[in-house]
Amino acid sequence: MQIDYLAEQLKLTDRYIKMDGAHHFTYLQECKPFGYYLLMAVERGGQVLCKSEENQSRRSYHQDTTSVIVNFLANQGILAQ
Repeated sequence: MQIDYLAEQLKLTDRYIKMDGAHHFTYLQECKPFGYYLLMAVERGGQVLCKSEENQSRRSYHQDTTSVIVNFLANQGILAQ
């Protein structure tokens, strides 16, 4: 993956967090129950926006990402936990 290489070259590996199973659209909001079918009908290939994540739910990725951000900000003294 190119981003892994870039993080290594920029010496960001101590701050770079990879979430296995996440893909390009994981951080979009969760699809509504019929969102997949609506996107498929309206936009050729649009249903990819609702593609399921491999390891955990989209909501779980969102919660994990929020925790990482809050912890980072707290460790920087920017945010009180």
